[in-house]
Amino acid sequence: MALAPASGPKLRNLGILERGPEESDACTTLFVRATVVDDRDAQSWQALGDTTLQRSETVAAERSFRRAAALAPGSGPHWLGLGIAQQRRDKVADAVTALRRATSIEPLSVSGLANLAVAEHQAGRRAAADRFARAAAALDPARAIAWTCLGIPMIAEDRRADARRLFRRALLLDPALAEPAVNLALLDLLERNYVAGWQGFERRWHRVVYGVSTSRRSACAWNGERRPADGLLLWAEPEQALGDTILFARFAAMARERVGHVAVECEESLRTLVGGIAGIDETIARGSTDARRALEAPLMGLPRLFGTTADTIPGPIPYAAADPARTRAWRARLEALPGLRVGLCWRGNPRFGGDRTRSPGLAPMAPLFAVPGISLVALVKDRGPGESLSDGILDPMAEIRDFAETAALLSALDLVVTSDTAVANLAGALGLDAWIILQHTPDWRWMLSGERTPWFPTLRLWRQDRPGDWTGVIRRVAEGLASGPEASGRLN
Repeated sequence: MALAPASGPKLRNLGILERGPEESDACTTLFVRATVVDDRDAQSWQALGDTTLQRSETVAAERSFRRAAALAPGSGPHWLGLGIAQQRRDKVADAVTALRRATSIEPLSVSGLANLAVAEHQAGRRAAADRFARAAAALDPARAIAWTCLGIPMIAEDRRADARRLFRRALLLDPALAEPAVNLALLDLLERNYVAGWQGFERRWHRVVYGVSTSRRSACAWNGERRPADGLLLWAEPEQALGDTILFARFAAMARERVGHVAVECEESLRTLVGGIAGIDETIARGSTDARRALEAPLMGLPRLFGTTADTIPGPIPYAAADPARTRAWRARLEALPGLRVGLCWRGNPRFGGDRTRSPGLAPMAPLFAVPGISLVALVKDRGPGESLSDGILDPMAEIRDFAETAALLSALDLVVTSDTAVANLAGALGLDAWIILQHTPDWRWMLSGERTPWFPTLRLWRQDRPGDWTGVIRRVAEGLASGPEASGRLN
């Protein structure tokens, strides 16, 4: 470097030497300099993509891998990196395309096949996911990640025992691999083995990319002790959906009894709603420079700290509330609607890869449009292509600016019908009557059977008869609505 400071390859190689377990700022700076010195060096762009992906800077990683692939389109690792970055940005279709390109160039790449299996599963193509996962496992039976990828689709197919066997096999091969351990924990939570589930879920920190730095995870970690003089910051993790923040915010009151003051860092759209939940003294926008405290803890870590079981889920319900003035305004708006006023939400965030299996979409909801005696109110913001509403369905979502406004709208309705979205968690936290339409193997909070969940006792659960089939469950919901207000509304 002293002899030739403007050499891209030398800068890149020095960056590789500077690399540490957390991908240091120094190595990232060197990779950036390498790409500036030689913009056409695909290997430098690949190195920059690798380090930014490791730092959870997925936008920058995608940009770097895309440039590397454009410069050297015959290199499998460039397309593999691009696909992984797109996968972690929930750009599932793009990820599948890139990963298919990677495996066409290097058909014996276990990493390529395993990641393609996960992407195909996210895209809802379970047969393809199974085929690629089996190919990865056959190529290298000692690679734990291949067996993990083979087990993931089995959860959705209700083959939980087979999935457990594969995850345990993966852990025998590589005990340090977090992915199978986390999947086992999620199975435990689904089956209400909460103590084992919360403990196993702690392994999420060790996944290859989780988006939370080691310093944030450990430097100010609260272990549940009483420290009333210090105050506590609870924060939503990067992979935590908005509904999760609403679900776990109920634990703030328990935390406040031990620390005296509780602040919550969350998405801006949740701040007003969350700020009104008991035990929360202030809210802070995610990423704010003010969001550091003497003690910190992730919201999703609280159930483990409190030893939560099915019998000790904190109440009461409701623990969130809508603004009375806003609710009155919405009731006045909806007063002219005839019959039972039913809010309808048919999908969640489309950028979440799992949304394809948890959300039926608008078209399968058609039987609800013909139910007599009800007025439907759309609860989906930013409708996608092909989501044109039928005449007579009210669409107020252009006026919804945050979850506090959504709470007021929901509180003005007689009933909410929704798939597994943030709306379901919000209705439950508000103690409202809501019907939740679930995929066959749902998220752990909805359990495996029954019409009720201890997390939200006012919700009624409607389940698919078999994986992927929305027809039967929506027909049953339509029949329930048609039976009249006494069966459908406040007496659910």
